[in-house]
Amino acid sequence: MNSILKLLLVAAVSTLLFSLPSCKKVVMGCMDISACNYSDQVTEDNGSCTYPEENMDCTGGCVNDADADGVCDEDEIPGCVEEMAFNYNAAATDDDESCVFAAGIMANTWNVDSECEGAIVGGFIPSEITIAAGTNEGDLVLDLGAGIVLNGTVDSEGNILIPSQDVGLTEQITVTVNGNGQLDTVDSATVYINFASLLINDNCTLTLTL
Repeated sequence: MNSILKLLLVAAVSTLLFSLPSCKKVVMGCMDISACNYSDQVTEDNGSCTYPEENMDCTGGCVNDADADGVCDEDEIPGCVEEMAFNYNAAATDDDESCVFAAGIMANTWNVDSECEGAIVGGFIPSEITIAAGTNEGDLVLDLGAGIVLNGTVDSEGNILIPSQDVGLTEQITVTVNGNGQLDTVDSATVYINFASLLINDNCTLTLTL
């Protein structure tokens, strides 16, 4: 084969190869750059993209977590997180320093609306009483006026207990007193007290407000 024919053959083969469609490798996958499984090697999107949950990144961590407690800032619930507090909020994730305690709330001067079954004790109870903290946490001293001072307790949930005790209504009259009640809110409580002696059996409901 002479050189001219060789050149013609090479030229024909080159032209044929150039005219054939190029072979390109197809890689299926996710082409969305914002997706967690994005790959720049993918040539054809197959709908397999995955995305992080709201407020989360692709590693499962928070996008924003200022206090690094594992709860995303957007999902934080402010409130009292101290279990012994009267206003403890089990759903709260972020302490907002709002905690108040039953004993501290009760130690106050309260307005009193009293209703008594009986004709004697109701006349002794004033429209305002003072409650002070006792020696131990939760101990209360209730000063009902007219020399009637009662010892009681309140627990972290606001349950009030007045154990049985003797008090003098007058120099001649001593009664046995007991009762219970509930701190309903941070500014209201209800206390039920029984006054009993040979001549007295009075039940009083004291509605306390601040």
